[in-house]
Amino acid sequence: MAGRGSSLIQMERLFVNWSVVSALGPNVGDSAMETNKRLMYGLGGLGLIPFLVCLLAASSGAEWLGVDPVAWFIAYGAVILSFLGGILWGRALACDEPRLVAPLLLLSNLFALLAWLGLLLRWYEASLLVLSAGFVMVLWTELRFAPPSSTQRLRSYLTLRYWLTGSVLGLHLLLLWQYR
Repeated sequence: MAGRGSSLIQMERLFVNWSVVSALGPNVGDSAMETNKRLMYGLGGLGLIPFLVCLLAASSGAEWLGVDPVAWFIAYGAVILSFLGGILWGRALACDEPRLVAPLLLLSNLFALLAWLGLLLRWYEASLLVLSAGFVMVLWTELRFAPPSSTQRLRSYLTLRYWLTGSVLGLHLLLLWQYR
């Protein structure tokens, strides 16, 4: 039980450090910012694992709980695409330029609808293509709406997004290749 309590304290400290760095700007708490960068990259990398596991399971022809692993892959992709749309919603709330708020909010909802469409389509190939297009469009949107004087934190995030989007697209293409 002591381990669990100390983990909660560490998580609380991480959250507090992140909150302080976010509120005070990029030059305050560089070590906290570096910790957050490692956490961000770690969580991003861990987020690829369900895609990889589903791809490997699909390659073997196995089913999980009576469901084809490709369906699991698509469902997870839809969740991640919706999550990325939610990040745009958050960016709209923090935006200092009123002319950018409406496009960010609308695009945020568009990506959630694309994710839903990816779930509704009957053909795996179509679902994978719709989700792939959604991932590319989210990255383009994030780059398009990034402020010109981006902070180091935002530049690190965009570097991560390039890496993750490329990885996710590669995994989608591998799965599409299996079903050609």
